[in-house]
Amino acid sequence: MDICTFAQFRDSLNSPQTLLRTQHNILFEPDTLCCNKHFAEAKAQLNNMEVMLYAPITFQAADIARKAVEAIDTTNGKFSDMHIIEKEILYSGLLSGKCCMIMESVPPGIPLSEAIYTHSSTHLLMGLNKLKTRLKRYNLSHNYINIYNIYVDSNHCWHTIRNFHVSQGFGNDKVLFKELEERIKDCALSDATTEADKKRLFLYSTVRGKDGSTLYPIKESRRRFQTINGVGFKDRNDTIIIADDYLWASDFEEERAVVCLKSGLRGIINRNGDYVIEPIYNDIDFDSYTGRTTARINDEEHIFNYLGERIEK
Repeated sequence: MDICTFAQFRDSLNSPQTLLRTQHNILFEPDTLCCNKHFAEAKAQLNNMEVMLYAPITFQAADIARKAVEAIDTTNGKFSDMHIIEKEILYSGLLSGKCCMIMESVPPGIPLSEAIYTHSSTHLLMGLNKLKTRLKRYNLSHNYINIYNIYVDSNHCWHTIRNFHVSQGFGNDKVLFKELEERIKDCALSDATTEADKKRLFLYSTVRGKDGSTLYPIKESRRRFQTINGVGFKDRNDTIIIADDYLWASDFEEERAVVCLKSGLRGIINRNGDYVIEPIYNDIDFDSYTGRTTARINDEEHIFNYLGERIEK
């Protein structure tokens, strides 16, 4: 039976000696454990190598993974190694059985989510175009291409992960690549940026604006700024889009930012400053990968989807 639950996947990684059939030396990183529509996932160490582990949690997932592996096998190693370990996860309970596990090597380099703020736009766009050329050569699409699913190596080459999103047919990811290109233009360094500027902008993360405000790097076309009044957001043209009325705010990720009122209550806004989740919570966590938000008020915990709709735990 090629399906398990999120809890069964977690338990198998916590007890690999007894609940994994062959991979007894896995050391997984608990804070990386999460899930998406079809797979539970976690990052782990195996024989001093970093790997991604995935478990199918829907009946379509195993078939998706097998088709992706079949497509990747035609590239002669041009994409990160991903293979299926059949009947690897052992579990018991009302429905005891075995489930496959997908293992994928983590490429060299750093995630594009970091590189996009520390590399030049020329180098990043070069990497983007080379990846598109490679996909075209093998007639493939990566149908969830974004800054979290790409690693950039020391030669500025791009390597994809979560390759269960790969499918036959070039160009199905055209819109996603266009969005990625625009994000690079918004966020990446110019070729003229000096090493001193890089240090000031990205190690210390702040510069002083002409009006005396503290400015942070542009992320998703919004620059966080701080004045004696509070925190707000400007656009690329230095126009205030969201007034500096907040006690604190995070940078935008996936078009969402966590904000804190001066009363201490927290919520989530979109890039226009509209509330996606009203600021009535004592604490709030937004997971940019899954799109889920965990909000706490007094002793209650509420879960929301990306649209701000409350869902059951």
